[in-house]
Amino acid sequence: MSSRNKRRISLTVTHGWFPFNLGSKEDASLPQPRPYDSEAEESTWEEACEGITVEDVEECGVVEAADYADILVAYMESCSRNRLRIPRNAAEVMSGLLSHPAGAQGFWTSFLTDPDLVSSTKPSYDPALVEAIASFPELNLGVISSCLSMSATEEAMYASDELLKANAQTSKQRAFRLIESITRQPNAKAGMHGLNWMLDLIDYVEMEEAMNMVDQRNTAA
Repeated sequence: MSSRNKRRISLTVTHGWFPFNLGSKEDASLPQPRPYDSEAEESTWEEACEGITVEDVEECGVVEAADYADILVAYMESCSRNRLRIPRNAAEVMSGLLSHPAGAQGFWTSFLTDPDLVSSTKPSYDPALVEAIASFPELNLGVISSCLSMSATEEAMYASDELLKANAQTSKQRAFRLIESITRQPNAKAGMHGLNWMLDLIDYVEMEEAMNMVDQRNTAA
């Protein structure tokens, strides 16, 4: 067994704040999907996007990326609540945003922390989101891992502040749920096979360091 797989098992079993079993590459079980009935009309994105283009999101900095992400995730939530996939023109914008570090940081910060998101942050995820992650896996799994580690650390740091603690818990649980499900959810480009190979892209070292910090703070308290 590789050292990374050993670490994965350690993270799953020995730390109480790690509530999901991320499984292994050989685990073929899949979450029960909530079917998407159809695809939203492209005109609905044109009305919601405030003129955002693929070129805009591919060249943006962190601040702009956050603004674009807020618009995109709000639209995703609207579609998801009606069990509609986002249309091709919105999917292209999402892929462009998740193709570079500033865009990925902006998108995942919004997706993991926006309190107004409910349906879109639960499996099954919009197929466009699955495909975008699969197109740029190292970048996006790295950002998600960092967000997960930061949220777990903040949850311990803000233990005496109920609001901040709750916000950190929300972000942490969304990231866990995403990793747990996205690595198993079937991907259109890969047939019925999930993206479980992405488990090897998670930054387990960073996550372990975060847990060590949490353990130290809990011990000190």
